[in-house]
Amino acid sequence: MKTSKLIAISQRFFISIALISFVNALQADDKSGVFAGLQIGGMVSYMKTNSIENGVIQIDNLDKNVDFSSGVRAGYQQYFNPYNGLRIYATFDYSYFKNIGFDPPKFYDMFRYSAAADYLINFSNDDSPWGLFLGGGYEWLEGKKFLQWIDDMKENDGETKTNGLFVNLGLSKTFLNHNRFELGAKIRLYKIWSFKWVTDTTNQSQVFTNPVDFYLSYSYIF
Repeated sequence: MKTSKLIAISQRFFISIALISFVNALQADDKSGVFAGLQIGGMVSYMKTNSIENGVIQIDNLDKNVDFSSGVRAGYQQYFNPYNGLRIYATFDYSYFKNIGFDPPKFYDMFRYSAAADYLINFSNDDSPWGLFLGGGYEWLEGKKFLQWIDDMKENDGETKTNGLFVNLGLSKTFLNHNRFELGAKIRLYKIWSFKWVTDTTNQSQVFTNPVDFYLSYSYIF
């Protein structure tokens, strides 16, 4: 008798687990799929220049700038349950870049291509959850006049880099499983140009970088 009750309880337990798993799988499928979207934001850049002669500071400048950027994204996201998922995607961004290293400043067209992957977290088990995302990727910079400026900077014996790693993170809000809005930041782990010259009496350095972009994006999950 006890054995029969134990078997019955075990059956109900495993049936319950199976039903929960089935429902979670259906909900995960509703949140998964190919997606495409748009994004707009601001590209933060700065030029930092320092010069010290015989221990006396001659130059100590930090010129900052924010340029408008826009772009598109497309990829695939897969949820494993209503709370956790992964996505892989590619982006293409455009900025009308203001080069604050010149007086007056010069303007260049800058294009960015990237491939990335993010871990997705939802805070609730429904079709319109808030969430977080964290990941990263690799990007490449393009633009005829921009790359010409980079080539010119190489003649100053500095280090230049037009591609590198970045971290991507932010807050998300999904509506009805298919409409996803994100407020995010792309943090770059490389400097576009850096120069340093040190002697017994002189210490000079100059850095140009675009450390972070802030953006608002919308994606539709098919």
